[in-house]
Parts: sequence; structure tokens; C-alpha cells
Amino acid sequence: MRFIEAYKAVLLHILADAKLRTTTSIHHNLISARTFASKHPGLLGKTIDAMEAAQEPLAPSVASAVRSMQVKQWIYLRQTTRYAVFLDTDTDNAFEVRALTDPLNAVAEAPPILVETGLFRYEGVVVCDGLLLNTIFLGRGYKASFDANYTRLRKAGRLYKTAEQFEQVFMPVQR
Repeated sequence: MRFIEAYKAVLLHILADAKLRTTTSIHHNLISARTFASKHPGLLGKTIDAMEAAQEPLAPSVASAVRSMQVKQWIYLRQTTRYAVFLDTDTDNAFEVRALTDPLNAVAEAPPILVETGLFRYEGVVVCDGLLLNTIFLGRGYKASFDANYTRLRKAGRLYKTAEQFEQVFMPVQR
């Protein structure tokens, strides 16, 4: 719960600082703030820095996780007992994704779906923030195609399971 409360605090700071319209739904407010942050690169980091300056610091592991957030459309292909399988929309990479609390199939439509959500690295694994937006159900024909892409990616070594692998895909070392 440490991550959830800290992430929520960051998003609520963004909501207030950007003077975004609020609703009675905390879920919708969090999605609104995350969407705003995804359109303003660096805003999550600036908000974390401002919170630290205001004596509201996040645990280093949480701050690092939030800074690594990748919000975009993902293909949520399937659910196993331990993780969900996500593909990027270009089907260049596949990820084993953990949930913070409930498995994604408990809060989302049955896979496969196309969904906008945030993935990040946290405590050694890739995690979904659980804020799902614009879900589109994908039929059987798409599932067969995405299953074939998943198999291709897995065989090619492009199924990423760890936080370090996620970081290498999205935050390559500048040389």
C-alpha cells in the first residue's frame, strides 16, 4: 500500500497544481492527473521534487518507480496466475506485468484488450498502475495474431520480466 498512497499523493498534487477539473470519483481524478502528466514530460519528476522540497518526500523506491512510468496504449493479451502479458502496440516487446493489488482480469474486461495505462518498474518487476482508460475489446482474430506475435517475441528474447529489462527498453543508457 506504500506505493499506492504515494502515487495517489503525486497525482493529487498534479490535479491541484494544474487546476484540473475534479469529479466526485477519485478514480477519474487520478486518471485525469495521470493523463495530464503523460502529456507533459518531466511533470511527474518535477512534482516529486516539489513534494520533497515541501517536506513530503516519497520513499526512494517509490519515487524511482513513478519517474519510470510509461503511460500509453498497451495490448493486454492474457492473464496468468502470477502476471499479465502485455505487448506494446508495435508488437516489438512483450512484458510480464504484475498488479499492485487485484489481478488485472479482476478490474478489466477479459483480455485481449487495448488499454491506456501506466507501466513502471518497482521492486524488481514491471507493474501496472491499475488506472485503465479507453479499453477496447479485441476479438478472436486479433487474439490469434497477437498470440503469434507474443510467441515470436518470447522466442526472440523480447519478453521482459524484470525492472532492469523494462528500464533498458524505455530508458537506455546514453553513451
